[in-house]
Amino acid sequence: MNADAAWKTTTKVAGFGWTLRDSIGTSVSSSHTGYERFVGSALAAEGLAMRAALTKCKEKGVKRVICESDSSQLIKAINSGSWKPEIYGIVADICELACFFDVINFFWIPRERNTIADSLAKQCLLEVEAFMAVT
Repeated sequence: MNADAAWKTTTKVAGFGWTLRDSIGTSVSSSHTGYERFVGSALAAEGLAMRAALTKCKEKGVKRVICESDSSQLIKAINSGSWKPEIYGIVADICELACFFDVINFFWIPRERNTIADSLAKQCLLEVEAFMAVT
């Protein structure tokens, strides 16, 4: 599973994107997006994207998952147990969700290997902001 977020400082809106693949890299479901308002930082947005993706994996009954993100701060926080106050609750939620899976690992990947999730997150953010502008 690859997850990413796009966040805008001025509106505090974050768009999320994630993809699910099988063990040989074939997409196993359509790509997913989501958004959240009142997000305080880019790091919080990354955490919210990971939490949303794991929630979807749980709903689909996935029991083994490798979670990949291009946010080194988020992956370090999850793997080390040393959580920054700004993402404490989000990482706690991620760790609670992790208990559902038989196997779960969290890895940092370079941004170049996360382009699909990145594109989905950016597109979702644009759509949400456009919707907010007309309402």
